[in-house]
Amino acid sequence: MSAAEMLKNMTVLLVEDDQIAREAIGRFLKSQVAAVHLAANGLEGLELFSTVQPDVVITDLEMPVMNGLEMIRKIRTLGRTVPIIIVTGYDDDQHKTDLADRTLIKPIVFSKLLEALESCLKEQPA
Repeated sequence: MSAAEMLKNMTVLLVEDDQIAREAIGRFLKSQVAAVHLAANGLEGLELFSTVQPDVVITDLEMPVMNGLEMIRKIRTLGRTVPIIIVTGYDDDQHKTDLADRTLIKPIVFSKLLEALESCLKEQPA
């Protein structure tokens, strides 16, 4: 199965507090994957994670209510291995973590986001 075919079967959870960015990235993802679930902060993201069981999580870090790093830590304690891609406007050590599989710096280039999704898919056990 090609990477494009694998993407068409993928469910993505996108956690982003900026409404314009969330909607733009969400629209793009909906044209590439089977399903996209949107959350505005880490708490919403964590609740959706448990409900929808996504194949990949894409999250911002700096968000109200619960930040992305706290959400990632909680997801990692649930015992389910899922690729996590961070999208952030900050390119410093404070906004990096080994708990995520990829980090993309904003503004997001959709081709780079697709490459990150595809590489996460390739690294998943069959």
